[in-house]
Amino acid sequence: MLNYNQARTPNQIFHTQDNAIRKTMGHIKCHDLRLLRERWRIGDSWYIGTDGGLKANIGTTGVTLHNITIDKELCYSMCAETCGLNHLHSTREEIKAIVAAEALIRECNKHCGTSNQKIDFICDNKSALGKIRYKNDKQQEVNPLGTEAELLMELSHIRNENDNIERNFHWVKSHKDEDSEYELSIHDKINQRADSLAT
Repeated sequence: MLNYNQARTPNQIFHTQDNAIRKTMGHIKCHDLRLLRERWRIGDSWYIGTDGGLKANIGTTGVTLHNITIDKELCYSMCAETCGLNHLHSTREEIKAIVAAEALIRECNKHCGTSNQKIDFICDNKSALGKIRYKNDKQQEVNPLGTEAELLMELSHIRNENDNIERNFHWVKSHKDEDSEYELSIHDKINQRADSLAT
């Protein structure tokens, strides 16, 4: 039932010596590594919520990995990075959050095995989804002159490594929880959680 009351005190964390990956994914925390391994190894269905945020000259990202079968968040990641104002905008931070999600998937593959997984990505930024041109194939065009080019190339590289993933992508309206006329769907709640991690 999406209870994240203990989300700030997870009992496990993935470690990596790769500084580039550490910079991208920030801190990945796992609530229950045994349960994550169990669900990942059998090949399960998951939600990944991603969100990017802006605060002064700091870009933030939040990612939540939620198992659909047991209706529980098992991992999350958070990252904050100072950035020049000419590179800082909401679409870039949203793409960075999607890169962080793929980095989290790669860590799950590394620690739990590479069983086939079905993952529904949930994002509230249409521009980011348009730029990455997500389809179920692994190829995407990258404009080498765009401000997000480095992130898009990194994303393409990591997605090729994560070839055990079937991806579906869903756009949701942001901050729907602030509008009382809407009842929040599971996608809205996942997005709300990712937004709280990026705040």
